[in-house]
Amino acid sequence: SMEAKTNKAPQTKGLKRKRSAEQGPETQPVKKAKQSNASQVSNSANTTKPANTNKSASPANTNKQVKTKAESINTGNTTKAATGKASKAGKTNKTIKATKATKVAKAHPKDPSTQYLSAPLSAPMVQEAQQFFRNLGSDFKAGVAKTTGWRTQAKIAVRAPPNTPRGQWAAPQIGLFLPRSHQVIHAKSCPVHHPSINEALKHIEDGTRKLKIEGYDETLRPDEEKSQRRTGTGHLRYVHLMVERRTKKIQLTLVWNSESLEDATPHLGKFIEFFKQRPKLYHSVWVNFNKGDIHENAIFSFDPAKWHRSFGPETMAESFDVKLNYKPELFYSPCVFRQANMEYFPKIIEKIRDFVPKDATLLELYGGVGTIGIHLLDLISDYVCSDENPNNLGCFDKSVKGLPEELKKKVQPYQMKSATVMIKEQAHVNKQFCIVDPPRKGLDPEVIDAFTRPNYAYRGPSRLVYVSCGFKALARDLVSFLGGTTPEDAHKGQWKLIHSEGFVLFPGSNHIETLVVLDRK
Repeated sequence: SMEAKTNKAPQTKGLKRKRSAEQGPETQPVKKAKQSNASQVSNSANTTKPANTNKSASPANTNKQVKTKAESINTGNTTKAATGKASKAGKTNKTIKATKATKVAKAHPKDPSTQYLSAPLSAPMVQEAQQFFRNLGSDFKAGVAKTTGWRTQAKIAVRAPPNTPRGQWAAPQIGLFLPRSHQVIHAKSCPVHHPSINEALKHIEDGTRKLKIEGYDETLRPDEEKSQRRTGTGHLRYVHLMVERRTKKIQLTLVWNSESLEDATPHLGKFIEFFKQRPKLYHSVWVNFNKGDIHENAIFSFDPAKWHRSFGPETMAESFDVKLNYKPELFYSPCVFRQANMEYFPKIIEKIRDFVPKDATLLELYGGVGTIGIHLLDLISDYVCSDENPNNLGCFDKSVKGLPEELKKKVQPYQMKSATVMIKEQAHVNKQFCIVDPPRKGLDPEVIDAFTRPNYAYRGPSRLVYVSCGFKALARDLVSFLGGTTPEDAHKGQWKLIHSEGFVLFPGSNHIETLVVLDRK
C-alpha cells in the first residue's frame, strides 16, 4: 500500500512524552493519550516553529536564504520579495529579494501521514497495541522516531485531473492517495519527507508541465458507463523515490503506462533527459513498465523484463548505525523492499541482538536483502536468508561480498523461495532460531501451521522473533502461537511470550512497528 507513510495542537501530555522519547534511545511505556482534534492538528512538524513570512528576516537568516538562477523553470509556486521592517529592537530596514527561501515544509491538512504528528503515541493503532499486550500481562513499551524528515522512501501517485476533456492536456495531480480512495492530495512539501524527496517532487512537477507529461487517467467517462471501462490513458502512473542518505541523492523510478520501452511515447525519452540535467539531485533513474489495469492496483511489475535503468548506478548503498565490530553495507535497487525510516530501524536490530541465542543457527523468512540477519552474524554460527523476490539476490550477494572472511563462512546461499515453499520443502527449517518479518498481511497460514501444529514432522526453532509492520495481523497470528489473548488463555499454546516492544517508525501516521520474541515451551 502507498504510504501516506498537520495543524499544531496545544501541548498535551502525549506531546511531552513524544519529545522525551526523541531525546534519547530509551523507550517508554505507552500510556493512554488524548487524541488531538483534527481541527487542532498543525500542518507543520511540532518540533519546528514555522517561519512567519510577514516578519523581517535578520541578517543571519538572510545569509541562509537560497538563491536560484533566473532561468530556472517556473514551478508554479510564486515567490514574492519580502520587505523587512525595523523591529522594536532597532533592526535596520532591509528589502530582501529571494527567489527561493528556506521554508518549513507544510503538509496537506488531510495527509494521513501527519494526522498524529503533534502526539504520535496518541495514534489509535499505538493505543490498541498497548492495550493488547497489557491484556497479555506484557510490559509493552514504545519508542518514537524523530517527527520530521524521516521518510526516505515514497511512492507518489500521478493522475490526470478529474473530468479532463479528451484530447486536452492538464497539469497532473502529484501526491498521496487519501485512505481507501484514489483522491490525490499534494505531497511536495510534506514535513515527514526527507528534504531531497520534497525537492525532487517539485522538480518532477516542473518537468510534467514543461514537457506536457500526462498523468494516468483512470476515471470513468459518461460515454463509457455502459461498458464500465476506465480510460487507462496517460503517460505517468506513479513515481517512486528513495534517498541514498550518504549522498542525499534520489533513486527515482517512473512507473510508465506502457508495456515496454518500444511502446513508450517520445515523452519518456525527453523526460529522462530532463532528469539528467540535475546530477546533484538524482542518483539514478529507472523506468518500470506497468500498463494500467482496472483489476490490478499493484504499483510495480516485478517482472525483471519490465525494468529499465536509464542512467546511474544499479544499486544505492546504505549502512546502519548499529554497534558492531564490523560495518556491513546494504545495497538496494528500486525493485527490492527497503524501510522508509532508515534512521530509526536500527533500534529494532539492536533489540533483536539482545535475544539472539549464543552461536545459534538462524533462518530468516521474508528476509528481503538480509537487512536484519547480516547484522547478527557475529552472534550466530550459520545463516540462511529466504525471500521470493528474485531481485533480492544480487543485493544480498553484494552485501555478503564486503563482509570479513570469518563472517562470510557463516552465510549459506540465498534461497529465492517464499516462506510457504520453504516450509513445504522443510528447507532449513530446523534451525535453532528464526526471524520472520512478513508484509502487512502477516504470516502465511502454512508458516503458522508449521510452527504451532503439535505433531508436525519437525519441531523447528526454539526461539522465534516476529517483526511486524501490521499490528492487526500480528494480533491474529499470536492467538495461534499463544493459545489466546488473555493471561488465562495465553498459556494454552505451544509458545510463550518473552518480550514485546513497539517502535513508532512513522510518527504522524496511524501505525506501529512491533517486535515480539517467543520461546517454544
